Amino acid sequence: MYGKAKLYNQGFEKVIFPEEYFDLVCRNFPFGGYGVNNSKYNFPRVSIHNYCPAKSAELVRENG
Repeated sequence: MYGKAKLYNQGFEKVIFPEEYFDLVCRNFPFGGYGVNNSKYNFPRVSIHNYCPAKSAELVRENG
């Protein structure tokens, strides 16, 4: 249906997109019992549930 679409078969925490890449982000944030290490955030092992909204907010364009 979308021949030019890119599909990623990996966790959202592992996919890299440039900041302000999307006009809209609509997610079902996971409730996992594990943390994500990411040097971009100042606290280690942030929960996956809190990591996803933070990353999503950085990926949405201003006024998106």
